Amino acid sequence: MKSDLFIAAGEASADIHGARVLEHLKQGRSDLSIFGIGGEAVGRQGAELVVSASELSLFGITNLIGRAPEIWKSYRKLVSEIERRSPRCALLIDMPDLNLKLARHLKARGTRVFYYISPQVWAWRGYRVKKIQRLVDKMMVVFPFEQDFYRARGVEAEFVGHPLIESIAARKAYRSQGEISAAPRIALLPGSRPSELRHHLGKLNETVSILRRHFPKAEFRLPIPPTLPTQEVKDRLVQPVLAQAGGALEILAWADIALIASGTATLEAALVGTPSTLFYEVSSLNAWVYKNFVRYQGYMGMPNVLLKEEAIREWFQDEATVDNLVGEARRLIEDEKYRARVTQRLTHCRRLLGGAGASQKVAENILAHL
Repeated sequence: MKSDLFIAAGEASADIHGARVLEHLKQGRSDLSIFGIGGEAVGRQGAELVVSASELSLFGITNLIGRAPEIWKSYRKLVSEIERRSPRCALLIDMPDLNLKLARHLKARGTRVFYYISPQVWAWRGYRVKKIQRLVDKMMVVFPFEQDFYRARGVEAEFVGHPLIESIAARKAYRSQGEISAAPRIALLPGSRPSELRHHLGKLNETVSILRRHFPKAEFRLPIPPTLPTQEVKDRLVQPVLAQAGGALEILAWADIALIASGTATLEAALVGTPSTLFYEVSSLNAWVYKNFVRYQGYMGMPNVLLKEEAIREWFQDEATVDNLVGEARRLIEDEKYRARVTQRLTHCRRLLGGAGASQKVAENILAHL
């Protein structure tokens, strides 16, 4: 029994992006047989979920060790169905630890492999490029420089745009300088992992206490992602920080400025148009790894990587001090010209990522093969 498409969307964000691609595929071909791994969104688009994304969600090495037999069973189930159905093509989304293993089995069955949202081999673990050369027929990348990176290494690649453009509207209006300086709205994003919370929350609490002395009417909001315990975060915050469960986009759109631990949120802030500063602190061992292997073009934040300049200030490890965070926050609030310059660079960053339509371009690639 030969199927048309195997999809691997093993994480929450991949489930959303994969569902959008499937929606466009169904508009072109309503009769496609699709199976694989995904969440509720992919399932709603008619894919047969051999394995649910929740079965392979991993949060830390402790959970991985404890669930190893279960995870191995799910993986073998996927491989068995790939061998049985021999899909004509595959769509692998992000999650390289799983997807590059699946790609080996797919290629062995003669499946054409499309990979959407590349692993960041340009920043670290560059040895994976050789695997990608062997196992992936086409990389559909979401950052413009990735296309040149892969093509220079003999991998067929196409820049399709970034899927966040499809869901993040740019800020339509900004508050006046008087409103900002009198009662600034400040978003706090300490990260989504427990280790990030441990390193960053105390630093943000100190920063808030100092900023309140300078701006007594300042408002502070902090989004709590589902990966963190809501009540624990609330209990550890100083007043008057308002913490709320959910994503960061609503708070970033509300805020005048943002203090963000490095991660996807820096790109989200750039796409919304919220001036921000980036900071990150890790263990000494991880700091050594970051400094020697993970940075790209000397930068950590994706807006800076895209623009090839420090459009938003970065503070890493020893530089990620309360004094530096307070100083940069005050500059973004009080210096209107500086804030406008940062905002202008973020607008350019959004333009570099293209317009909406990444999902449709991915679907068109798959339909052309089918």
